[in-house]
Amino acid sequence: MDEYIRKYNSTLRELIDIVHAEFPKNTTIETIQRQFRTAVTIDRTLVIEVTAPELLQYRDLIAEGRWDDLISTDWESKISEKAPSDEVDNNALRQLVPLLRRLYKSLDEEQKKFIQKSLKRLLSYCVKYFKAKSS
Repeated sequence: MDEYIRKYNSTLRELIDIVHAEFPKNTTIETIQRQFRTAVTIDRTLVIEVTAPELLQYRDLIAEGRWDDLISTDWESKISEKAPSDEVDNNALRQLVPLLRRLYKSLDEEQKKFIQKSLKRLLSYCVKYFKAKSS
């Protein structure tokens, strides 16, 4: 189970770093980076536990490679309809999605494939983590 948590956090960190590299002066992504580091430091499972429900909600789009549908989905309003976690403010996730969406639209095909592969890996680690957790 620890392996899935480590890989999930590492993959999500890669995506955050990619967004930060494209928008280096963006205070939102800097805040997301800080919150991510804090959450992982407090409890390594916190990030996967908080972000997994939203990721799993779109698992079919990710698994089927329906990237245009995924990118055009209004995640932010659907996420904000949910009650925030008592432990972590889901605001960081809401803020990361539009930045990733904006970045994705400007990427070339090779870069898009990397993002797509990363999202599939996140989904895979997430499913494996929860399967191991329930065993």
